[in-house]
Amino acid sequence: TVSGAKKGLLSAGIRSEDSSHVHLIHVNITDCSSGFYSRSTNHSSITDSTITHNAMAGIYLLESSDFRIEGVNASGNDIGIRALDSEFVVDGAELSSNDRYGSFPEKSTVDYSNCSFVGNDYALRVRESTVKITDSRFLHNRHNFDVDDESTIEKEGNTFTGGEEESAGGGLPGIVYIVIPVVVFALLKYLLPAKKWEELIEKFLMLAGLSSILFVLIIFYFLIAEGMHTFEFVSVKDFLFGKTWNPSFDQNPQYGIAALIVSTFLVTTGAVLLAVPIGVAAAIYLSEFASPKVREFIKPAIELLVGIPSVVYGFFALIILATWLQNWLDTTTRLNALLGSIMLAVMMLPIIISLSEDALRSVPGELKEASLALGATEWETARGVLVPAALSGIIGAVILGIARAVGETMTVLMATGNSPAFTFNMLQSVRTMTATIAIEMGEVAIPGRHYYALFGIGIILFIITFIINLIADVILNRYRERYT
Repeated sequence: TVSGAKKGLLSAGIRSEDSSHVHLIHVNITDCSSGFYSRSTNHSSITDSTITHNAMAGIYLLESSDFRIEGVNASGNDIGIRALDSEFVVDGAELSSNDRYGSFPEKSTVDYSNCSFVGNDYALRVRESTVKITDSRFLHNRHNFDVDDESTIEKEGNTFTGGEEESAGGGLPGIVYIVIPVVVFALLKYLLPAKKWEELIEKFLMLAGLSSILFVLIIFYFLIAEGMHTFEFVSVKDFLFGKTWNPSFDQNPQYGIAALIVSTFLVTTGAVLLAVPIGVAAAIYLSEFASPKVREFIKPAIELLVGIPSVVYGFFALIILATWLQNWLDTTTRLNALLGSIMLAVMMLPIIISLSEDALRSVPGELKEASLALGATEWETARGVLVPAALSGIIGAVILGIARAVGETMTVLMATGNSPAFTFNMLQSVRTMTATIAIEMGEVAIPGRHYYALFGIGIILFIITFIINLIADVILNRYRERYT
């Protein structure tokens, strides 16, 4: 009986490396990081054993061949059996009540026979593997199979009770869901009197407005429902203030996002410091000093920047600007927080300039005329009268720019280097919260701890955005000018 081996990356109840003919019989492994860890262990077996309630995998096979698992109860773990680059047989195993998967072979060849998969989230997840399952029972799993296109799976003589055996296809073609509403509306317009048709349109528009609120509530509910699972395996304190983000370690995953939060604010702050002075100054110039011909040329050119895809900004930063910046500043890292800040500042400028210029031009002309009549110069009028009068609109433009910067993904993913390091150095590689979600969501097990942790990051992003908007509302209400 082995229990309590939880500390460190190499923690396992029993660990075997570079070995042959290792045979475990009647062992009981519980409450460890992993129960049995095998690396390059060949011609070996585990028989008539109980491997339960381990934090990660009950049995972890890595680069092992000719391995037999017979009569084993691997239940109550995170994963019952995890295998990578291995060849093994599982006979008469009980794989029940595991948090994620009863078994998860990847790049492996495996033969399951007379096994019981009961009450798992996913009974079997298969990636790039060849699997055969015979005479096995699948009972009350949330899902029975999660198989990618690069795997082959052969099933014979199995029984299923509950769960989803395979993803079902079929259904109506997508175009039908577009054509049917159009046809219905055309018929109603033709059949209904004009007054009834007007009432129907009003109700439809009201429903469209309410649906936007409903969609926001659904997204919020989904975010909370998935993300709150994070705090079942990591405390709020460790999640927010832990400096190490490395959830992919099978033995000792780390879920601290302090480095991601600091990186997000570092890149965003740099972008704001660059974009706000330039953007407000450009807005003042366009509003008060530019000639009509210059304004007609510059304003559309600035607004065209909004239409450039963020991946193009990121590609420019990655290929061209990164090299220029490294040669100029002689930095050790080619991609860094400063590069991300510069690109985010460029992306913020159209929003800040356009909205600030509109706010300045909406100030009543009487204020400008009165200032000039009192002897103020055009610059003094712009600085002392127009900017304070339009301050609420300018602040709104800046807040929208900040929101764009905080939520931007592709550009910072390509420009910042994506190193989840805890640093305040603008010349070091960093990784923002949005980039972390984008990079890792496609690679995680769904559902699973890593998956839930990414939704936890989404909750923090939601809270940050909410706080930014709340601060904006307070500032706008404080400085808003009303003219009657």
